[in-house]
Amino acid sequence: ALMYIANQDHTTPLGDLHAQNVARIFNIPFDRQHEYPAIRTRAKTDFFASLYGGQEDVILAQLDKAALRQPELGIEIPTKNEVRHRLSILYSTYPHFFLEYVPFAIDQARDNNCTAYTAFGRPRIIPNLKSPVEKLRKAAGREVISHSIQGTAADLARMAVLAVEKIEHGRLLLQIHDELVSEVDKGW
Repeated sequence: ALMYIANQDHTTPLGDLHAQNVARIFNIPFDRQHEYPAIRTRAKTDFFASLYGGQEDVILAQLDKAALRQPELGIEIPTKNEVRHRLSILYSTYPHFFLEYVPFAIDQARDNNCTAYTAFGRPRIIPNLKSPVEKLRKAAGREVISHSIQGTAADLARMAVLAVEKIEHGRLLLQIHDELVSEVDKGW
């Protein structure tokens, strides 16, 4: 499901992961989602927190922070049961990620001397994968997933920076998260 979405036009609902999650989780059709900016924020918080192993308490804390930072959105903090229900929808929507990839990546890192890798092979040692303390082991598992996803995104951003630096008639002005702002001579 994730690769299908990634291969679609990102300016349409088919290529907008968060728009699809808003439709699934909150039953708001694509053409009405612009009326509910707070719902999109909530859906993104749920999704990213669940990707990195966040449970109800983590998601509630993130939503609370979002509500404090952006009171104009009018974010209402859901109950634990509501968050649990939304997580179950995400898990059933992306079962290959949650039920296959996550345990596979954690087991693989544990078997590779507690080392996780990005898609481009950049390693990160996470010794707590073998900790006797369950809380530390679970946190280490979340670090594995974070490194494999966010580390790969960082690798891609770095490759893009290097590619822009090679452009003869342009230069990099600014990088903001995963976006590069460059200046290119007129005519190029």
